[in-house]
Amino acid sequence: MATIPRLPDYVGPAPGGGVVGRVVGRATAKQLEQVASTPRTQSLPVTAAGALCPIIYGRRNVPALVGPIGAIGTDLVITYIWCIGQIDAIEQVQINDVDASTITGVTLTHYLGTPTQGVDPTLASAIPGYNDTLRVDLGNGYRGLAYTVARITTSAAVGGAPRARATLRGRVLYDERTSTTAYSDNPALALADLITNTDYGLGATVIGAGAAADWADTLLGGVTPRARVALALAEGRPIGDWMAALAEYAECAYVFEGASIRLVPDAPVDLAVAPRLRAADIISDSLSLQALSDADNPTVIEATYTAIPGSGTKPWGTGRAVVEQPSADRRVPTTAALEGVYRAEEAGNKATARLARLTHQVDVSLVTTDTGVIHQIGDVLVVEQPARGVDIPVRVLE
Repeated sequence: MATIPRLPDYVGPAPGGGVVGRVVGRATAKQLEQVASTPRTQSLPVTAAGALCPIIYGRRNVPALVGPIGAIGTDLVITYIWCIGQIDAIEQVQINDVDASTITGVTLTHYLGTPTQGVDPTLASAIPGYNDTLRVDLGNGYRGLAYTVARITTSAAVGGAPRARATLRGRVLYDERTSTTAYSDNPALALADLITNTDYGLGATVIGAGAAADWADTLLGGVTPRARVALALAEGRPIGDWMAALAEYAECAYVFEGASIRLVPDAPVDLAVAPRLRAADIISDSLSLQALSDADNPTVIEATYTAIPGSGTKPWGTGRAVVEQPSADRRVPTTAALEGVYRAEEAGNKATARLARLTHQVDVSLVTTDTGVIHQIGDVLVVEQPARGVDIPVRVLE
């Protein structure tokens, strides 16, 4: 019996401690830097015994976890474990940076991590007594691991020890808009998956995933979807770090509401129809406005993102998008590690949005009557108080 990788231990404190009735913003620059993997972890295979098995959202090139190894005669039989299933496809396996399907003497058998996958017959022939289906059950039913079995003859030109990577189309995701489960690289659906999953996620109910997914599907410049994701969750970090990163990619925030989490798209609001809080709605002397200084805020952001090479066999690299405030009177640079972004236009758009959020910030606090709890966390309201010269849109944070 093989020792299979363990599932991610991501369950832990979320940002803000999971406080009910508080908007949790998107990832800070520090959080994005912490969850970004290094070039080494993106390319080097490791032994699978006891290792953490990654979750793949979107299309991603990842190194193998080396699983059970055996032999049939002089042929080497080796297992390459990729991630938690079920995924959509194993597009290509690269052995020593060569498309393995083009190497004479190499035979590949793929498994997508379905809950019903059986024992691989090649491994059963290569390892006496082998009967491992590479599935696990943590009390919620079987979950398969996506993997490939390679049979390599002695004449195969693999150029040394067979290191492997693969380009995958990652997890199939539930979409409440269509009530179907299928492959998607929509980051809002990935965030919803992490929130709801009972094996490696929070096991919570998600509200508003459809609206957040719709916002991610809107077009930048009328051409390309606003938000997509290509991310490997390959470290057992607090789940809040991964949620914040996925919220950054989806351009949304989230709110804890009891046992549920509501996603709030960071979309433009039509202020002409937004609810208005007039002077009569605000308790006397409760309105406080404080302009936050932007003297030390960055004016230049260099956003790094995942650059997919033209050749399918090359390791995926890093691209850079630099955005500056055109009217800034000083240059204060910073960085944002957007590893889950794989398009330059999206990286540039997200960097521009981060700069915009750092300018002209005003903190508003007030006490208002709200009969029937009409206003919800995440809503945008217009605060109107002519006596103080106030007519300002605000988002309710808590």
